[in-house]
Amino acid sequence: YGLAVRQGRLYVGDTVNRHVALFDLAGQRYKRIGIDDPGGLRMPFGIDIDDAGHVYVVDGTAKRVQVYDADGGFLRT
Repeated sequence: YGLAVRQGRLYVGDTVNRHVALFDLAGQRYKRIGIDDPGGLRMPFGIDIDDAGHVYVVDGTAKRVQVYDADGGFLRT
């Protein structure tokens, strides 16, 4: 659960499949974020995006915030 939109991209937290799905404006999923380590997610709960385009994902089970670039590359915890 969690949703964020920026520059024509829709980020949707999927707690069942443990990732964030990235969709384009046409509604086509084209990337999954947080499926590999480092940066793997257990329960993506909340999503926010800052002015620089960094994607912040609250990982509820792991009790941490994971940070990714706009294309889903892991940056830091």
